[in-house]
Amino acid sequence: MGSSPTSGTSDARNPYGAVDVRFRKERFVPEAGSAQLETLTPQQIRPISGARVRVLCAIPFILLLAGPTTGQAREFSGTIQEVDAGGLLLQNRRGDEIRFQRVPETRVSGRGGQNASWGGLRAGERATVRWKLADSPPVAYEVIVLPRRDGER
Repeated sequence: MGSSPTSGTSDARNPYGAVDVRFRKERFVPEAGSAQLETLTPQQIRPISGARVRVLCAIPFILLLAGPTTGQAREFSGTIQEVDAGGLLLQNRRGDEIRFQRVPETRVSGRGGQNASWGGLRAGERATVRWKLADSPPVAYEVIVLPRRDGER
């Protein structure tokens, strides 16, 4: 004969099995072989500690300070193939090309402050574009112009 999840949890004073009193206001108090239920007074119920209250209050503030998630932030590095007022086309070493759209929030930086504007970007320069995978079509949030390699003009 097999066992059940409650096998071995009952005793002679409580034939109905073990009583979980953690979340009840009543508890089992054995008294001379008879089962009685005693109602707890508010003084007998354990209050929530001050440390727990502080932690519970701090959680929303921590989440607010963390800010929104980056939404699958990505970087794509390669050589600029085309640049116009609406975006740029970047090709990496493998030959993959992605066209990124320009938005008003797009920042351009790199090379010690040179080419720090969209108008300063030129075809043939190497750059890294920061974008989000969720965007369709891809949006360039930041364009970082990379330094020239040895032998590049």
